[in-house]
Amino acid sequence: MLTLIFQGMIKGNLKPEYFGYALIVSVAFCVWAYVDHKFRQMGAERAKANLERMDE
Repeated sequence: MLTLIFQGMIKGNLKPEYFGYALIVSVAFCVWAYVDHKFRQMGAERAKANLERMDE
């Protein structure tokens, strides 16, 4: 998204539609990364709990 802003500043013809698309895609990737991070944490905790149960 920063690249798009810099390109728009240099060329001076950044259309609002392109900025909107970039904003939507950036938010989608942020949500995806957050959800992925949380699910990986949950998976690691479950694996650790399973290993602890197996050790008993």
